[in-house]
Amino acid sequence: MFLLSLTDGRCFHIREEQWQIILDAAKEAGWQPMGSILDLAFQLFIHPEPNYLFESQLFVTLYLHHYCLNWNGDYASPEYQLVRDEDAQNLHQALVYAGMDEKIRGFIAKGSFRICPE
Repeated sequence: MFLLSLTDGRCFHIREEQWQIILDAAKEAGWQPMGSILDLAFQLFIHPEPNYLFESQLFVTLYLHHYCLNWNGDYASPEYQLVRDEDAQNLHQALVYAGMDEKIRGFIAKGSFRICPE
């Protein structure tokens, strides 16, 4: 998986097991997750269906809209979900307190990012 910065477009590649360790350490250090979000516009961008008939495109759009509205705020499973600026800053502060690796802290300190599958 990788984290994609919305500030500068940089990617930070990380194994899912490492990411889970980071999330757990941040929670133990006092981070209270706000919940990630799935935005419909981006989901439609990554799931293009140019060869579908109008009805099929409408179904895909409605399905993705429902999926985004019912998103559980998860951080562990990479689904292109968005971590907002304030949440990223709080996560960064918790990682500093937890003494986590400088590279991941520096990346998260830049602000909003997406959690993406490979």
